Amino acid sequence: MNCLKIFPRIKTLLVISLALNCISFIYIAFNYHYGCKKSKFYEMQQIFASPYCKKFDQNNRIKTKDLSKNLFAIDKFNDKIYEWNICATLNTSLQTKLNKNVSFNVTYYQPIKYCPTDPKFEQNFQFNFYDRPSAPSSPQFSSCTHLPPKNYRWPNKYGKLPVPIGESAVHWSNMRLNSTSDLAIFNPGYLHNLYHFQASTYDIRQEAWIDLAAQYIPFGLKVRSMLEIGAGGGSISFLLNRRYDVTVVNTALPEFPYSEYITERGGVCMLLDGRKVLLFSKYSFDIIHHSLAFHGSTPIEWRTILLDQNRILRPGGYMWIFDGFSYAQLRTTKYLLIEQLGYRILYESEQERKSNIEKKFGLIPHQVNWHAILVKPNRIQNFGAKCH
Repeated sequence: MNCLKIFPRIKTLLVISLALNCISFIYIAFNYHYGCKKSKFYEMQQIFASPYCKKFDQNNRIKTKDLSKNLFAIDKFNDKIYEWNICATLNTSLQTKLNKNVSFNVTYYQPIKYCPTDPKFEQNFQFNFYDRPSAPSSPQFSSCTHLPPKNYRWPNKYGKLPVPIGESAVHWSNMRLNSTSDLAIFNPGYLHNLYHFQASTYDIRQEAWIDLAAQYIPFGLKVRSMLEIGAGGGSISFLLNRRYDVTVVNTALPEFPYSEYITERGGVCMLLDGRKVLLFSKYSFDIIHHSLAFHGSTPIEWRTILLDQNRILRPGGYMWIFDGFSYAQLRTTKYLLIEQLGYRILYESEQERKSNIEKKFGLIPHQVNWHAILVKPNRIQNFGAKCH
């Protein structure tokens, strides 16, 4: 009798369990086959041919997993354009003018000097960070305050990658320019470097660069951060962030407004000279990448530069290098990284430069192109032991 009473309950539990399983299968099918999402195995097989879906939609991808319920409530967000009447401020006289802040209890009023709106002014200020005869020993605070451009437009959070042909990656008016052609005023002697700003072609070119590296560097599984020294237009950083959620810190020199261009596209850029000490703590980055950034350095300078990069690269991290070398530079580099620091080469392409015309980077002959991906050792054997 007891068994007969229990049987209907078991039957009810089985029906409920079956219903819950069906709901679970439907949920998994809907969430993990949404759009062009595939299995992990499929992603690993296809990662080189198609790193992300052709119909990739960052906005939609985040929206499907958004739990805040208000992150994308744009219809409820009223972002008004705020304009400030600078003339009214300039015409307002200060109530009190003090030459010195004589006491912490006394309010300090002083006129503000506003910077010129010439786009080259910021570049000249940046040049003072570097090796110019008139440059101070350390960077100084600006003597004037920068004003926003009159027609400034807030950049799109998720820009198109790669940028479609015929479209601009930035609002040029934000940089007080009209188009890429205006960049010629910054450094007329090196106009060939303007290709860094042609996002339609540069993005695609850097996609192929990443496709090659992705065969040796597990961007999606292991890498969180990368330092890009001499970033150019920063395309690699945007692509790695979009594809693999990698945070990239770019560095640039002020020959062109690289920093402004990269930050307008939504990247992070620092005015740092890669030939000097990099102000990061040890083991800061998973990857250090530089392309054609140090070709004018002597073998001694190269050795010092690489030792500092080794300091900030975490054990098990990746050194990704492409440059034009003299044979002396290349021998110095390989001996240091492989023999003295224990790096292992994962990929290498060494191409001798075959030309009757001698090419130099400063005083350094350009004899060979070297593209390599190396991995830093995770740990060392016999630590603390005496080597015989």
